[in-house]
Amino acid sequence: MTLNDNSVITNNIKKSIELLNIHYFFVFNKAGICLYSRNFTGMYRMNDNLLSAFCSALISFSLEMVGKKLKTINMNNVKIVIIQRDFFFYGFLCHSKQNLILLNEYINKIDERLRDYVVENKININVECINDDNINKFIDDLIGEKFDSYDKTKEKEIIKFLKNFHLENEIEGMVLLNNKDKIVFSSLNQIKLKRLLCQLDFRIKIYNNSILRLFFTSNKELVYTEYINKTHFLILIFDIKTNFGIAEHLSRKIIKSLKSIYEK
Repeated sequence: MTLNDNSVITNNIKKSIELLNIHYFFVFNKAGICLYSRNFTGMYRMNDNLLSAFCSALISFSLEMVGKKLKTINMNNVKIVIIQRDFFFYGFLCHSKQNLILLNEYINKIDERLRDYVVENKININVECINDDNINKFIDDLIGEKFDSYDKTKEKEIIKFLKNFHLENEIEGMVLLNNKDKIVFSSLNQIKLKRLLCQLDFRIKIYNNSILRLFFTSNKELVYTEYINKTHFLILIFDIKTNFGIAEHLSRKIIKSLKSIYEK
């Protein structure tokens, strides 16, 4: 996730692609030739073929040395994730905490579309690149902002409510994520937010809302999480000394208010 250095991250929602966890997407073949690429944030300038050849060489090296294909290359706060589907290799340059299950879901859909395109257009993937506006639109809609299926006006109302509620009540922190794994509001600084997301990584996949509501303790904090309307994931942080009854009361009050905003 691309975070600012401010103590409060995003006072209002940015519709910009900057909020994406995924910076760069590329497809290459077994020879390391880049067949397709898409730069979503512009934060990193890439040489397509150099990057593809680099990843291909690392995959071959890891297979030869340890008998396993390399799947992830970690680089500080970003990583390259490589997912193979037969003769296609799909790569993502993304935030280090990007949800891997979500990436696999993207690839399942993209792979099916690319296979159909290659067959229909008789593309030789050994030498030919994929350059098609419909493919671009499909991938942009899948990974980018256009695919978010909720009312952005209501999301702005929710952010305004959370910001005011946080200022008026004794809550250590509040974080709101949407169904694209993006942070749309946080009252935490960058360090605290990163630590929290490391602890919550297995829960922040919005689509699999098997854990609907949960209280748990973490270090010196009492953390409450809940899915809201299948489109957002709310995290509330209380001081560990906070009475559980008070924390639960405030949590239910917030959730009730948020759901009333959705139902307007």
